[in-house]
Amino acid sequence: MERGRERGLGQWVSRTFWSTFRNSRQVERALNRVLEPLAVGQRGLNVGAGERRAHQALITVDLDRSLAIDCVADAKRLPFQDRAFAVVLLQEALEHMPDPFQAVREMGRVLNRSGRLLLQVPFVLGYHPDPEDFWRFTAAGLRGLFEQAGLQCEQVEVAYGAGTGLHRIVVEFGAGVVERLFAPAYRPAKGCLAIVFYPLKWLDGWLAKRDSNRIAGGFIGIGTKPA
Repeated sequence: MERGRERGLGQWVSRTFWSTFRNSRQVERALNRVLEPLAVGQRGLNVGAGERRAHQALITVDLDRSLAIDCVADAKRLPFQDRAFAVVLLQEALEHMPDPFQAVREMGRVLNRSGRLLLQVPFVLGYHPDPEDFWRFTAAGLRGLFEQAGLQCEQVEVAYGAGTGLHRIVVEFGAGVVERLFAPAYRPAKGCLAIVFYPLKWLDGWLAKRDSNRIAGGFIGIGTKPA
């Protein structure tokens, strides 16, 4: 029972103070824009969905089977016909794919004409193997991913800013120091530091008013398939 409570507390701290990359206003606006076709009965796909269902009308795809996943498949070989979907989402998963270029081309393949692909990717975030972590993406890199897949880059903007990027670095650095002194204290220290330094994330919006893209936490972009 005690271990279960510890896991539950750790998950709450992670969702509330650490893994908040889907909670920004920029991400919410982009999602609402891209998901509009689902309201009129069109089909959508969420690749690398994990345990979260962004919309009830989305088919969820991941490498690992779970109750939240409709289809177990590799993003490089999606088991769907050409032009099958009006919307494809991939949030915070592209960095875990060995070949992000092929994955984006494959998601472009299953988009219908004028369909939209939303990509959310990290830039200044620490290494997080789940199961492995290969890449980081700049705004220019995100635009290049769309273009090499034959998609028109509709927009690219900061998803979460420099405050979030700094929060991740400070927390990991502090927890790493604690781990060096006493290894079992790493996770508790990381949770405590994530709470203590959480106000750094409040700076995201303020810093967005200047050219802070150099150390943004991550970017979000929308690519459109030509009609």
